[in-house]
Amino acid sequence: LSTALTGWAPLWGLHIPSNWKPNILVKVECDLTDSTDFSVLGDWIGRQIEPDWILPFGPMPRIRGLPGSATFEMKKAL
Repeated sequence: LSTALTGWAPLWGLHIPSNWKPNILVKVECDLTDSTDFSVLGDWIGRQIEPDWILPFGPMPRIRGLPGSATFEMKKAL
């Protein structure tokens, strides 16, 4: 809320580009054809995260193997 009121955000955490590093690698080896498939993939990735993992800025997956024909809506469903 304070950022919205002041227009200023602290240089901390994910506001620093060097902290934008993925900490989970997901390799997709199946056909994803519609938004539902992408939604299921996103749900599956979220369920793999264990509570005892130490991820300072939370889970940030790098997803490899997505089809090049994926639309914005499909990616948004992740």
